[in-house]
Amino acid sequence: MTIKYITDKVGNTTDVMIPIEEWNELLLNNAALNESLKEENEIEIPKWQQDIVLNRIANAKPENYNNWEDVKKRIRY
Repeated sequence: MTIKYITDKVGNTTDVMIPIEEWNELLLNNAALNESLKEENEIEIPKWQQDIVLNRIANAKPENYNNWEDVKKRIRY
């Protein structure tokens, strides 16, 4: 297996990279790993939060929108 380690400025390992073909092989051969990855990506949004968003969408007024050019001016890089 070809593994690459990524380190920060002081030498601490922060990430590990493997070729996608090898990653897919790992997933194929390890059902438990595959299931745990699916579960991590399936975050259930509580009903009360969904209701808040839907209410905001339903009550949105064009005069309250911000255009992209104005938003970019307010963003600090």
